Amino acid sequence: MKFYSIRMFHIIYKIRKPFELYSHSFEKDFEIMNLTELKTGERATIKCFQSPELELKLMEMGCIPGEDVSVEQVAPLGGPISIRIAGYSLSLRINEAAQIILVDK
Repeated sequence: MKFYSIRMFHIIYKIRKPFELYSHSFEKDFEIMNLTELKTGERATIKCFQSPELELKLMEMGCIPGEDVSVEQVAPLGGPISIRIAGYSLSLRINEAAQIILVDK
């Protein structure tokens, strides 16, 4: 497992191009979706985040771009979603999970 400093990611993502500018290149080879669209048991890879406000918080919890993620459980009636990432389980609110952009493997 690779360990990155949060400061390094903060600098890298501040200089990157907005997701909308380069998303068309992925549409040919990969299916782009957010975490709430992933079904229970499916796997995908984190590509980027939609919300700059939640970006640092999600990265501190282990949601780092390039990391594989799978959905373990989804609570009924719009409750939280439980995911498996970096070897541990993490529960996220639906509005937080909707901010994580994935590419299908």
